[in-house]
Amino acid sequence: MCVNRRDDSWISQCKLRDVRRCATIPYVLPGMTILTVASLRAENPATKNFIDVVNRLRRRRAAGPVSWGTAVKFLAARKFDISRAVGLYEQHEATRHREGLVSFDPGVEPLKSELDTGKFTILPTRDATGAAIAVFTARMHCPQVSSHQTTLQGVVYQLDVALESVDTQRSGLVFIYDMSDSKYSSFDYDLSQKILTLLKVRLHRLLMITD
Repeated sequence: MCVNRRDDSWISQCKLRDVRRCATIPYVLPGMTILTVASLRAENPATKNFIDVVNRLRRRRAAGPVSWGTAVKFLAARKFDISRAVGLYEQHEATRHREGLVSFDPGVEPLKSELDTGKFTILPTRDATGAAIAVFTARMHCPQVSSHQTTLQGVVYQLDVALESVDTQRSGLVFIYDMSDSKYSSFDYDLSQKILTLLKVRLHRLLMITD
C-alpha cells in the first residue's frame, strides 16, 4: 500500500538515533557565512572562465547566457575546478532536458500533490559541517502513481530553492535515503540514479537508513 502523506514520526522515534549518528542533525551552524578576501579573489576569475566556456556551448544551441549565480553554484559543487564544473553543468542540463525538467509550476497538478506528500524534503537544519540535509523517504514513493518526471520535478524544485543559500552552495548536501518500513516495490534504482545526477551541489555524504 502506498502512503500519500509524509509521516515524520521516524524523526521523533527510534530512527532519529540513526540520523543523529550519521548526519549529526541536532548541531546547527550559525547562519552567517564568512567570505575571505583571498577566497573571493580566487573564485572571481574561475567564475568568469566558467561563464565564457558555458556561454559558448549555449550559443551553439541558441540559448541565452548563464547567470553569475548559476555559475557559482556549479563551481562550488566542484570546489571551483572549472573543467569538472563544466562537466557537471553539461550532465545536469542534459538530464533536465531529457526528463522534461526545464519548466514546471509547483502550484499545478500533478507536481502540487507530489510536493504535498513530503516524499523529498530539505530539513530546516544543517549537519555539523554546515551542509544542508535532504531526505528521500522511499516508502512514500509509489511508482504506479508518481511518474519519474513528476518525482524528479519535486526534487529539482526543492533543490533549486535550497541552492539559493550561499551556505548550501559552499558546504554541500547530506543526502539521506530512508528505506525504513518500505516495500521492495518502493525502491526505484533508476530513479535514485537520476536524482543523484541532478545534484548541482557538492554531495557531502550519502546515507541510507534501513530497518
